[in-house]
Amino acid sequence: MIKTIRTSVATLAAGLAALGVASAQSNALSSGSAPISHPEQMLPSLHAEAIIPLLDEMGIQYQGATLPDGQKVLLAKAKNGIKFQLTPTACDKGMTRCRGLSMMALFQTNAPATTVSAFNYRYAFVSTGIADGDVAYIMRYSVADYGIPRGNLAVTLINYLHMASVFDRHLYESTNVVRQDVRDTDLAANGLNMQSILADSSLATMVGLNANSHQVSFEKMTDMVGTFVKADGMAPGRLINHVDGER
Repeated sequence: MIKTIRTSVATLAAGLAALGVASAQSNALSSGSAPISHPEQMLPSLHAEAIIPLLDEMGIQYQGATLPDGQKVLLAKAKNGIKFQLTPTACDKGMTRCRGLSMMALFQTNAPATTVSAFNYRYAFVSTGIADGDVAYIMRYSVADYGIPRGNLAVTLINYLHMASVFDRHLYESTNVVRQDVRDTDLAANGLNMQSILADSSLATMVGLNANSHQVSFEKMTDMVGTFVKADGMAPGRLINHVDGER
């Protein structure tokens, strides 16, 4: 039976719910120790058999499957309950070496397209979209032509699952909370919540956040767009590409 983590310390409930953070995953990032053993050991390939030991160590449940074209995939379930698919890509004949890995989670929802677009605009680490009208997806594509350290892949998975949790909550709120419309600015509250938690060192430690966390950086990336646009206004043409061909 697959077990999931659905509870947290009562005093942290509000903060965890606001951030969509799975505590066990976040603590792996904030403890100062690597989330897995031998984090610098290189994985020369991302085929299914090569990444299974990493999933085992991370406590991620999985089962293998084969697509109609012979492609091997892993159907996985994280500790926070998120179900997702890992698909090795850019593989040599025979699947002995794969240079890429697609991570995808699907959510059945009646959320409007604007809800998904708002999330896609806000967060650069992942890509989101809608398939078949009532299924939303969140995807991350990793490239490893010359291999990838085990630790890097583990941290990528941890942060991907964090964003999938935030996306899940965003979809839920868009259809269960009364509002006039959905904008990317609605998601800006996540950044404010993080700042409040970071201001309380003991709370931040328990939740698993620190100022250097990738999760904190995710909330700042959209603000950088505005910063660069303003900078180009002071030095026109230095940063913004012109679609009319002018350089």
